[in-house]
Amino acid sequence: MGTLREFLDIADKIVVKQFDQTGHISPMYHIVDDDGRDMVMAAPPLDKDTMVKLMRVYLANLKAKRYLYIDEAWLATGKGVHDHAAHSSLEHFPGRSEVVMYCTEDQNEPMILASREIIREPNVKPRLGPMDIWPFDQSEGRMVGLLIPRERTVQ
Repeated sequence: MGTLREFLDIADKIVVKQFDQTGHISPMYHIVDDDGRDMVMAAPPLDKDTMVKLMRVYLANLKAKRYLYIDEAWLATGKGVHDHAAHSSLEHFPGRSEVVMYCTEDQNEPMILASREIIREPNVKPRLGPMDIWPFDQSEGRMVGLLIPRERTVQ
């Protein structure tokens, strides 16, 4: 099955190709269940909080071993971003950027969060910048920690 980073890199190649062709990415999940079966599905068309609750249950019922969530998002850092994000979209937050966001998690490896900036210039087709990988200790948000930890047995 490969490492979680390899899983991310394979998906990223597909996403970049799709973005180059269409100029956007629809929200989706790539899930691998406990038997190693892959499934790719559109994210449920719900508000994000409801979607996350639903996906937590869905992933638990599938006994998902890993997943990758892909979507376009607003990214911002700095003073006031947490207070602003708690009450409204970051779409109008000063200094924000538009990104394709990757959130991938595995039962046996540390979570990886990554993004590619969406570069939009007048009269030019949008394109994606290089991938940025974020250290897990800086990661937070509704999409973090969707897999329910399993009890591990020692042999």
